[in-house]
Amino acid sequence: LAVNATLVVVVGAVKALFAAFAYPSADDARRKTPIVGFSGVLFAWLTVEALLAPSFCTFGTCFQTRTIGGFRVNVGPIVSAALIQILVPRASMLGHLAGIATGVPLAWGWLSRWTPVQTVSALAALDAFSNGDRGDARGDGADSSRRRIHPGRVAF
Repeated sequence: LAVNATLVVVVGAVKALFAAFAYPSADDARRKTPIVGFSGVLFAWLTVEALLAPSFCTFGTCFQTRTIGGFRVNVGPIVSAALIQILVPRASMLGHLAGIATGVPLAWGWLSRWTPVQTVSALAALDAFSNGDRGDARGDGADSSRRRIHPGRVAF
């Protein structure tokens, strides 16, 4: 349960990072789309399974897990994400890719000791660091103590 809670936070943060690069304009509505669903976390677990198993089968096709430079790799999760995007065009490709990007280090053991508290603390520290001495998250000089945070939205 703790790992799933951690994955919810980490996959959401990675998806937000991907959205910032994919849609550089802060006014782009696609960048402001809230994260809904659990599919990114499922793709993280799907990736873990694909990397730990000798092969991974999806949509009737099997992909062998290979070791390249000491790291196990398998293209099956990426193929799954692409096929789901074709079958369900409104699916969140960035969310699925964020799940895959989070599942890889999890399978390699790099996230095995992270807890939800550590994850939230790291994200809060990153947010504080990224805001620097401005004192606000928007960068417009407004006092952050008077900033209104809407329920259900996370401001990074």
